Amino acid sequence: MNNKRGRRIICYTIILLTTVVMLPCSPTVLSLKTQEQNLLFDSSHQNYFVPQTFFINATLLAQTKKIFQSNESKGLLGQEITKIIQEANKYLKTRPTSVMDKKEVPPSGNKHDFLSLTPYRWPNPNSQNGLPYVFRDGKTNPEIYKIPDKYNLDNMIVMTKILSLAYYFTDNPEYAKKAAELLRVWFLNEDTRMNPNLQFSEIIRGKSEPNPSGVIAGAYIPHLFDAISILENSSSWNQADKQGMQNWFNHYLEWLLSSESGKSESLKIN
Repeated sequence: MNNKRGRRIICYTIILLTTVVMLPCSPTVLSLKTQEQNLLFDSSHQNYFVPQTFFINATLLAQTKKIFQSNESKGLLGQEITKIIQEANKYLKTRPTSVMDKKEVPPSGNKHDFLSLTPYRWPNPNSQNGLPYVFRDGKTNPEIYKIPDKYNLDNMIVMTKILSLAYYFTDNPEYAKKAAELLRVWFLNEDTRMNPNLQFSEIIRGKSEPNPSGVIAGAYIPHLFDAISILENSSSWNQADKQGMQNWFNHYLEWLLSSESGKSESLKIN
């Protein structure tokens, strides 16, 4: 998925999330059909599963589902949800990725560890072996694209979010099945799982110490919380999956709180 397409998918998601958390007096609500407004703010959504979400207003999410599954879903909400479903359909045939896809082995010797290069470091012109890499402000070294972990992580998060929303609005189990597969391959399966740390994220070639700014690679991981909550209503997501993800997040949190990288980044203002 190229950057342009990725931005478009995220825009679809933002539009949806903006819709489900909007206030009654907002211009977006006023632009909806009268029937959609009435459906959005009634209480009959109680017939639908309401997930325990963190970023999405779960009650309004259920009300939005009611609109989409009603005869009044041809307005703004229906159009945007349809776009998300169209994207989800493309992901159904996507091969799951993992940290094992990279060719380069992290300094730990364990490919299960996440690995990426800091983007603005280039070979040192003043040393024979080019080490240590030197900073060139604002100039991205294309070498970073040879290690796919960062791209694959971000892409997996986007796909999982889109698939889970498509499952929620349509009740089509194929979307949940695919989202669960993506999560298991990246986080849970013994052969492919990512270790719960970012110790080797945005490393600087020629330097042995970790780069604290590499913590930013996990900035979007919390966005999986809502997707996982939605999947809990699916037969494709079982108790072992739920416990496995809880364990992974617990270990990841422990690493953030105890590692030098995590502690260093927590002290920065931006």
